[in-house]
Amino acid sequence: MLLLKLLVYFFIPILYLRNHHAFRQVKGVLILLTIIAGFSTFLAALGWIQLPVDRFESSRLGLEWLPKAIGLFSSYGDVAMLYGVTAVLLVSHERAALPWQLGRPLVKLGIWLVLLLGLIGNQSRNVLLTTLVALASYGLIRSLESSKQPKSRQLWIGLSLATILLLIGLLVAFGQEAVSGISHLGGKGAAGTAEGRAQSYRQAIGLIAREPWLGISIDTYLQWRQLADFMHNMWLKIMLNGGFMSLLAMLGLLWGALRGLFGTGRKPSLEFQRDRALLASLLFSLVFAAEFYGGMTQVWWILLAVVFSFGWLRWQYDQGENPGRNAVDVGEFEAVTGERNG
Repeated sequence: MLLLKLLVYFFIPILYLRNHHAFRQVKGVLILLTIIAGFSTFLAALGWIQLPVDRFESSRLGLEWLPKAIGLFSSYGDVAMLYGVTAVLLVSHERAALPWQLGRPLVKLGIWLVLLLGLIGNQSRNVLLTTLVALASYGLIRSLESSKQPKSRQLWIGLSLATILLLIGLLVAFGQEAVSGISHLGGKGAAGTAEGRAQSYRQAIGLIAREPWLGISIDTYLQWRQLADFMHNMWLKIMLNGGFMSLLAMLGLLWGALRGLFGTGRKPSLEFQRDRALLASLLFSLVFAAEFYGGMTQVWWILLAVVFSFGWLRWQYDQGENPGRNAVDVGEFEAVTGERNG
């Protein structure tokens, strides 16, 4: 029943994202959600607001008056993915390409400031690293497009990058030296967190090896419920609760999202290349952030659906059409954005 409720969030963007105008509005919504996440986290860390569920840990910055906190979004992984897509939107989209004046230089500067304050408040390695991965993957994809490499090669490069990111989880689980090397990056208290999670990863892998295909049994679940429900790694959590069959289903969803990003029957426009690179970087963010949190939250399903929806939007780029809007609307939209399709 819980999964069915979560899938509702998956289908909302798919049903809504039927044209370029809707896609533009969704970009603005994602930025606003990130602003809420960052600003509420900073205020919570300062103790200026009280939330229904407050989460605090000792400060990683050495400031006792500024603990590590989280705001209105209850998962650092959710915040990490929102940070990643918003950072790419801010660097990739010009003023007229974002709604509600969010693309104006001073507004962008204010958003960057909120992101910085939020990072000071959440003090999360996942948020920082996922944002860097999103920016790096966007830059890499755009550079490959500018060099006019074959699309098939771009696809395999993307798959290789996703595979590398997936291997990070195994590296953390088995590589004690790697754990020791990265555990202190978060400052005070971070080493203990990293070691605790590495230990939980090893326990999870042991249970998965015993019951690999359909996940752990009810008896095993009751014994290891805390581990199965609160595993800070989405891939291991899937394997614990559903085995290889569930993992293959999730990989199938990710593959479908990836396929929708590549290939077009016409020469790609600059707008198409930008938006494709944006959503590819979002997909990398989803994969990377899932290495360090349980995933499959409402935010996870919404963002995955946004990537999935590009398969429909790509058809419009190919056709040079914007279904559901007449010629006057299209002309007005082009006048606002300063860009033409196809």
